[in-house]
Amino acid sequence: MDGKEELYDLSQLIAVSRGNDAFVKKMVDIFCSETAGMLNKMTQAYYAGNLEKMGDMAHRIKPSIDNLKISALKQTIRDVEKMGSGEMVVAGLEEALDKMARIINDVISSLRSKYPA
Repeated sequence: MDGKEELYDLSQLIAVSRGNDAFVKKMVDIFCSETAGMLNKMTQAYYAGNLEKMGDMAHRIKPSIDNLKISALKQTIRDVEKMGSGEMVVAGLEEALDKMARIINDVISSLRSKYPA
């Protein structure tokens, strides 16, 4: 290891799959193909001023972040979801969205190299 923390951990997904590599590959493919689009919709909603839709998209992405144990986004996705529902108002929403985009794109790139479509 180069001292860099892994962006994700597939152990939970592998455990659920009971060693079925085809299932893991399928779930990884779904994450890679669906999450980028949801992230894009979430960001567009933010820039359109539709925080409710932004929060809804964050809610949809949250299980994938949890299932892949993307620890760097565990709290960020929850904060964005709460901001979208009006439960929480925090400065730095745009920075949170940028962080999510950067990390999710890195995860997708890494997963695609390990599990080519």
